[in-house]
Amino acid sequence: MLVLLLPLSIGGALAVPVLTALLMDVVPQERAGTASGQLNSLRQTGGALAFTLFGGLLSGAGGGFSLPGMRIGLIAVAVLLLATTALSRLLLPRG
Repeated sequence: MLVLLLPLSIGGALAVPVLTALLMDVVPQERAGTASGQLNSLRQTGGALAFTLFGGLLSGAGGGFSLPGMRIGLIAVAVLLLATTALSRLLLPRG
């Protein structure tokens, strides 16, 4: 079961630094501190919401574990990661 989380972990580890670098490259120098702070705040908020929602999906009837909930959660995360990647490619200027 933990093997199912491995692609998610690797994908996040590869995607987050790239997205952070892309964001910081397009922000003007004088606003880099504000952009960095906002990015970190939103990352923490997103992590807390993801933890809460994913935990809700994993809890089955009677407080047990739900494998279908885990599958739904992993599919949702994969879709969101692909959507974020696509939007980054579309919205960020290319140098």
